[in-house]
Amino acid sequence: MVVCPNCRIENLEGTLRCKNCGMPLTRPLEAYQQPVVQYAPPQMYQQPSYPPPGYQMMQTPVQPFPRPKTAKPIIGGIIALLLGIIGMIAFFVLVLGLPPGAYIQNWFFVLMIISLICCFITVPLSIFAILRRHYPLAVLGGILSIGAAWMLLGIITMAIALIDLILIAISKNEFS
Repeated sequence: MVVCPNCRIENLEGTLRCKNCGMPLTRPLEAYQQPVVQYAPPQMYQQPSYPPPGYQMMQTPVQPFPRPKTAKPIIGGIIALLLGIIGMIAFFVLVLGLPPGAYIQNWFFVLMIISLICCFITVPLSIFAILRRHYPLAVLGGILSIGAAWMLLGIITMAIALIDLILIAISKNEFS
């Protein structure tokens, strides 16, 4: 039993307040002390043993993280390929569709020949973009597809050629 220090009434053991006056009941000093915990001394670790001089350890090659593959270079390569093929067809339709004896301005014919050369070079270089090989050559194919698009004489085809170039250029980390 615990005796209340205020009114001297006996209370049950474990009661926090006196049942008569409500005064908090004090516990003996031993109840407030915490047990002493003894810790084990720190464990000593041994130094790692090193191989003898001249010994070569086998090193396993570290595999790099796989590169994420997207469809950007493939789409860009296909667009460049189509622009090159359509540009060649447009050149031959223009040249072969002229009536016999028709006069073409020299500067226009020179630009058409330059565009035809761009078309012929764009076709194989666009394959590099589709296969994700040789990034500089794939970008060159994208640049030359702009020259191939000029043959079609449309701002829309020039915009498509720029989209093709951008798709190839932003996917540099996918090329090997």
